[in-house]
Amino acid sequence: DDPRDVLVDGSGLSASDRVTAGTLAASLRSMLSGPDAQSELALLPRVGVEGTVQYRSLAPDVLGRVRGKDGYIDGASGLAGFVETAHHGVVVYAFLVDDWQQGLDAVWNGEDEILAQIARM
Repeated sequence: DDPRDVLVDGSGLSASDRVTAGTLAASLRSMLSGPDAQSELALLPRVGVEGTVQYRSLAPDVLGRVRGKDGYIDGASGLAGFVETAHHGVVVYAFLVDDWQQGLDAVWNGEDEILAQIARM
């Protein structure tokens, strides 16, 4: 219950909606603790492979180990999901970025590199 979170509608498309990366991560963490965690993990597309996140540029050695959902609206970009790490199990991630200076491609490239590094851990 972060006081910075504001949900105006259920679509997530309202310009008045606000949610923190911490709130997104906490929601995803709660999925991991449920009895259907494995089947719920499989609901998210594999980053760099399928769905709207298929165009992300993950390194070949980590393809299939990062799942997520992305979104973009009015200069704000979000990506959240799960990473199956090499040695530490599944971890949650959430990126929310706006007001970038180097362009959206630079933001996505940075996120993809961070996700690859996490997957290799």
